[in-house]
Amino acid sequence: MFTTENDYEYATGVIVVRDGRNLKALDEFPAYGIGPHEVKMMPDGVTLAVAVGGILTHPDDPRENLNIESMSPNLSYIDSHNGKLIGQYRVSDHQLSIRHIDVSLDGRVAIGMQYEGPAKKMAPLVAFHRGEDQIATAKADVERYQSMNQYTGAVCSALDNDVTAVSCPRGGQVTFWNRSTSEYMDALLIPDTGGIALSSDQRNFIVSSGNGSIYKIDIQSLSIVDQTRIQEAKWDNHMIAVS
Repeated sequence: MFTTENDYEYATGVIVVRDGRNLKALDEFPAYGIGPHEVKMMPDGVTLAVAVGGILTHPDDPRENLNIESMSPNLSYIDSHNGKLIGQYRVSDHQLSIRHIDVSLDGRVAIGMQYEGPAKKMAPLVAFHRGEDQIATAKADVERYQSMNQYTGAVCSALDNDVTAVSCPRGGQVTFWNRSTSEYMDALLIPDTGGIALSSDQRNFIVSSGNGSIYKIDIQSLSIVDQTRIQEAKWDNHMIAVS
């Protein structure tokens, strides 16, 4: 198991290799940036895709951004066998923190970001990357990106079509994007939407909400087909569905 962690003493990020049975640390190598957040295995079973947020924080006040002017987010590809950097890619605005990613079967990486710049500035929050191309910002009108309120919470790509779902907790919606064209498709209003995962039959997105609700969204119609709620639960931005 690979976990993204922070070496606060040296203000850098690391990838820790752990035994999946007991979580014992087996190895450690650089994440090639500050604040690594989500890590995914590429289809080759060797390369790790790492969303490096670029945000320097400290456990004493984990919500305080200590390097907003100098933050340097990136998408890094790392050899999981030896920790060597294979490739590294950046977006044009260094205050767009790369936080959440997902990888489709063809090796295309879907990217969800949060913007740490001026509160009134519209920033594109969704992007895609593949191979040695530059990161391509997803196309949507200004109003759509403004409605996302500078923050995404989770990214999940369907396996048998080109739909990628991106949650927007602050915008109260889950958005849908076409990976092949890098274009916005549709959105559903869901309050405090957080985690997204594929159902075991891969026909639905499973979407969580901070109010304890779990939604099942049909991937073909992009409509809600089921909803349940656990009163005591307050779901956050990461979720994995298992059969």
